Amino acid sequence: MNDNNGKPYLSPPGVKRDGGTGRRPSHVPLLIFVIFILLLAGAGAVLFLLPGGFNKAENSTSLPTVPVQQPPPPPSEQKMAGRRTENDEADKLLETLLALQVQARIENISGWGGELYQKVLETMTGADDYMTEHKYPDAAAAYQKAITDLEILLDSKETVFQTAMEEGYKALTEGDSEEASSQFAIALAIDPAGSEAKKGAGRAESLDTVIGKFREAETLERSGDLNGSEAKFVELLALDSEFLAGRAGLTRVRQRIEEKTFQDEMSNFFQAVEARQLVRAKSSLKLLRTLRDGDEQVIQAGKILAEREEAAQVASLRDQAENLSEAEKWQDALAIYKKILVIAPESLFGVNGQSLAVKRFKLDKTLTDTINQPSRLQDEMQRATAIKLLAYAQQVEPKGPLIASQVDKLEELITYASTPVDVQLESDNSTDVTIYHVGRMGHFFSRQIVLKPGTYTIVGTRMGYRDIRRTVEVAPGSGITRLFIQCEEPI
Repeated sequence: MNDNNGKPYLSPPGVKRDGGTGRRPSHVPLLIFVIFILLLAGAGAVLFLLPGGFNKAENSTSLPTVPVQQPPPPPSEQKMAGRRTENDEADKLLETLLALQVQARIENISGWGGELYQKVLETMTGADDYMTEHKYPDAAAAYQKAITDLEILLDSKETVFQTAMEEGYKALTEGDSEEASSQFAIALAIDPAGSEAKKGAGRAESLDTVIGKFREAETLERSGDLNGSEAKFVELLALDSEFLAGRAGLTRVRQRIEEKTFQDEMSNFFQAVEARQLVRAKSSLKLLRTLRDGDEQVIQAGKILAEREEAAQVASLRDQAENLSEAEKWQDALAIYKKILVIAPESLFGVNGQSLAVKRFKLDKTLTDTINQPSRLQDEMQRATAIKLLAYAQQVEPKGPLIASQVDKLEELITYASTPVDVQLESDNSTDVTIYHVGRMGHFFSRQIVLKPGTYTIVGTRMGYRDIRRTVEVAPGSGITRLFIQCEEPI
């Protein structure tokens, strides 16, 4: 017969598989044995009740008492007793086996016992057949084997579970969804609540779909559609995040995408550098550092950009310095050249430019100071220095409008300072007149002298009168200048 799950099971030997009685006819030998016992008991009673029986014999001294020996049972009865013993042993083993089978069913052995359990069932069926055929020793041996095998199988449940899990994961790795489902079903039959087994069964269920997406992802990768391949790998990992080939594929594709992005951006960087689009190059370098910070190529790119930025900055400063030089703003130009030399100390044009700016700035300052103080030209030494300054300034090239005007102005001042002016001095003939840096004029009513343009100090002295001092300006080209000086305040 079969159980509710369609699996064959054994029943006690007293019940046929079709529900009828299949037990051997054991009541006949038992009846014979009972009759035999009754006959022996009857014979003993007769001997006991005979006249002069055992009581008389006890008082008799004529004959010795001869012990009466019981006759051995006939061979047929001995055989019958042996069969009964063998049957009892087989029955006991069957009871043990049936109890063990109940335990096995509680542990859902039909879901995980596999071929070993089927062999146990076959052994049990064979034992039932032996019982039906009254082959009790064979039945007992078969029942014992079934008990032993079933106990071993039950004891191996944990091993079966571990093996099923391992084989299930192996099948997942090999892409065999049918085998994986089968193995995880065995694991779930042993541990229905096991989370790992449930997860494995779920992975096995979606395995074919995952493998399909994996093949699509590989096809897209081979065709060069890396972004499409990445998306497909992401899809399959959403179904099975532990699919190792999918993980490896996604990692590989993302590495290729990163490499392509890196190389494309590196190309953009050098194009921007060559085009002197340094803002764009700086943006590319920032992205390159995000992709591979510390990479040797990125480090070199950073150095190249720094050099180009430095060169661009120096070029910009050079333009400023040259424009300021052309505008003859030598002090501002000098400041710019100093900045250039801070950035590029070995810059030849920076060194030369600074040197020129220093000279022109000093010349400009000296010319300005000399022009702004023309009275100094009245002094012969100052005027001689001014003449040398003028000669130097006239030779300077390039000569811009500013220095040209300064040269003209200084030349004019020197000319004025060098052209004598007629001066008419008038006094009271009592005042002693002296002109500083010219000499003592003495007493006179009127005297005409020639003075170079400039500022003069005239002092008059007279006994009994307070000295008088006057500062006069003798303007170049002013014609005859009249100056009156005399002491008028008595002491």
